[in-house]
Order: sequence, then C-alpha cells, then structure tokens
Amino acid sequence: MKPRPAVLGATAAAAALALAAWGLSLARGAPSAEPSPPPTRSLIRVEYGGEPVGYVADRTVVDEAVSALLAGIPPEGRAPVDPRPRLRTEAEAAPASTPVLDSAGLAAALRAFVPDVTKAWMLTVDGREVVPVRTREDAERVLATIRDDYLQRVLREASRVDQVRIVGSIGFVERWVPASAVRTPEQAAEVLRFGTDRKIFYTVSRGDTLWDIARTRGVSVDDLVTANPEIDPDRLQPGQQISLTVREPYIHIESTETQVYEEEIPFPEHVVKDPDLWPWESRVIEPGRPGRREVTARVERRDGQVVRREIVSTRLLAEPRPARVARGTRQAPKLGTGKLCFPVNGQITSGFGYRRRDWHPGIDIAAPKGTPVHAADAGTVTFVGWDAGYGLTVRVDHGGGNIVTVYAHLSSAAVRVGETVERGQVIGQVGSTGRSTGPHLHFEVRLEGRPANPLDFYP
Repeated sequence: MKPRPAVLGATAAAAALALAAWGLSLARGAPSAEPSPPPTRSLIRVEYGGEPVGYVADRTVVDEAVSALLAGIPPEGRAPVDPRPRLRTEAEAAPASTPVLDSAGLAAALRAFVPDVTKAWMLTVDGREVVPVRTREDAERVLATIRDDYLQRVLREASRVDQVRIVGSIGFVERWVPASAVRTPEQAAEVLRFGTDRKIFYTVSRGDTLWDIARTRGVSVDDLVTANPEIDPDRLQPGQQISLTVREPYIHIESTETQVYEEEIPFPEHVVKDPDLWPWESRVIEPGRPGRREVTARVERRDGQVVRREIVSTRLLAEPRPARVARGTRQAPKLGTGKLCFPVNGQITSGFGYRRRDWHPGIDIAAPKGTPVHAADAGTVTFVGWDAGYGLTVRVDHGGGNIVTVYAHLSSAAVRVGETVERGQVIGQVGSTGRSTGPHLHFEVRLEGRPANPLDFYP
C-alpha cells in the first residue's frame, strides 16, 4: 500500500489544473450579460374614430379635455362637436419617453378631429330639419328667392301669374350646427326645390323604349344607359329591372296663371275627284290659308310643369280659307301575283292580334339592323316616310288598293312613291325607328284597308 500523502498530492495537482483552467477562462473573457429593457410607464392611449390622438396620464385628463372643448356651448348645441361617441381610451405600458398631454393639449388635439359649430337658423319642412342658413333674415329670404326664381321662369310664357303657392309647411328654428353646413339663401332654396337623389327601379313592360322611360321619369337617355351598363338599349326585354336616380324635392310649387296668345286655325280641305290621278296622288287646285284666333287660357302648374289648361275665351282674328285639292280615282293596275314571299329572314317575336290589352295589327320579325327587306309581292309604292310610332315606313299597293303591305321601323328606304317594284325586290333595310324596342321589321297585310294576319297568306 502506497503512503496517503501521494493521494493528497494527486488531489492537489487536480485542483491546480482546475484553477489554471478557470484563470484561462477569465483571461479569454466571460460571456456578456443581456441588455436590460428600456423603462416604461403606465399611460392611457386616446383614439378618435380609430385615429391616434395621444397619451395622457389618466382618464380624468380626458374628462377635463372634453369639458374644455364643450365650454361655452349650450347642451342643445353640443351634439355635432361632442367627441365622446367616437372617443376610445385604453391603458397600456408605453416607453418612459412618450410625450404626455395635459387636458389643454388633449383638447387642442381633439379640435383637429371635430367640426367647428356655430349658431344658425335651420329651415324645416313639415317639421323636418332640412338646411341651415346664417341668420333669421337669410331664412326669410329663402322663401322670397324660391318665389322670385319660379316667377322668372313662369313669366316667360304667362301673361299674368295669379297665384303662387308653396306646398309644404316651411318654418325655421335656431340651432347649433357644424359651421361647414351653413348655406346661403340661394343655396338653401336649391336644396328645398331639388331635394335629394333617390334610387328606384322600373320594370320594363312590353313596348317600352328607353326614350319613353326617360321622358316619363324626367331623366336623359344617356343617364339611363350610364346607370344600366348591362342593358342593351336596342333590345329591352319585358321584366328587366332598370335603375333610375330621381330627384325627391322637399317642397312643391303650384301656380295658377292667365295666358293670352294667338294660335293658328287649320284650314279645311275641299276634295274633288280626278280620274287622271292615281289613288295615292293628289294635286292642289287652290291653296288654303290658315286662320288666326286669340286665346285666353287658365293654366295650372306644379313645379313648372303644366298639369291643367282650360280655355276661358277665344276671339277670331282671321277666318281660314279652305283649300281645294284633287284626289286621284284612277284604277291602279293589278300587279301582285297574290302569292306573298317572306319580306325578311328572321324569327317572329310578336304575332298578329291582341298583346295583353293592345291590338297588334301585324307581325314582328327580329333581324339585325341593316338586313335587306324585300317586297312581299309585286306592286306600286304608295308611301315612303315617317309614320308616327311606325317610324320610317314603306307601303306597297298590290293592285287597286285591295291588298296593301306595310313595312315599318326601317333604318332606310330604297324606293320612292310611284315606283313599281317586283316580288322579292329590296325596298329598304331593317331598323329600330319609331316606337321600337330593338331592330326588327313590323310587317302588315291590309285587305280593303283592314289588317289581316300575314301568316294566313303563307302555306
């Protein structure tokens, strides 16, 4: 057995090695400690409508700032400027360097978010608050402005305005309002007369056109097309929904006026028969002359539009002189074969007879604009021109007036009155003129002047 001091020597050597290693570690440098976080403090974050306003020490500062903001404004005028409905506060740990607002600073910051308010006179219609003006005198001027503007427009046509009445009870009360909402008397008059825009929807019925819808609703066709880009203006379909933006005035103006004006009296025609002229021809033997009369009428308007006109008296100024006209009675030669060809290739979209309550005296054949239209049989052209709702129209007599065919809504005509046409000859092109919902041919057959079903003439 070895002596014990040798063991102690080994232990001492190990301790020396450990101490040397620790010393080496110190020489190389020990790992650095993590940096301490920046100091913070508990503050109240203030937001208005989701926008940051600033930080305060506690919520009492917010209450003091709101009180300062509303100081001098009576309770009835505080609603437009009171920030509390949109004010939000939340406690959070903010950096110690965060600027802190006092009540005066917070009040100043909030003024950037809320409107300035002022005392004004609010115009009311049937108890409904509509528009504010600056003074009571301005409020009284609004009514005078409305009447004066209306009279200026009406007097262009009237000899005397007997009465002007504003429909709607107009009053005014003192109110605190945002300063930016105050209007001049002229601006307030416009608001009362024209009101606000209101969107409505119209359901298309058979026979409707954009022009008819626009005219009856007081808007332009361009506005309708812009508001309804998905609709084809030339092909309205029953049941379609059309969006309309219409004015909804706060007041209406009714007036009664007296008009004195001259009007023409049409001259009558005395017709004499001329066997040398065709039935579709005429000749003026002696021209007529219209008469003149003075008319006194009572006219009622609503918002400038005439709603009733009553003739009170008339005074004859000049008698009309009748015209003498020769009308042809010469028997037209029979040209037609009696076998009709179809005037245009296309689908029949509306048949002969009643459509709901309306009588349809022919058939409608859909075809693209510009498609050639052919004479259904040989004959003589007796009419080319505009025929009210039929638009551009051609009529062909197929012999003595017994059978006449009618071609309506054309975009152009290729024949003239008196011209003889062959069966199948091009006489025009499909269009959408007159009262039409889209390009198509309205085709009629008339027997002895009465409409007959065109399909009865085809096998």
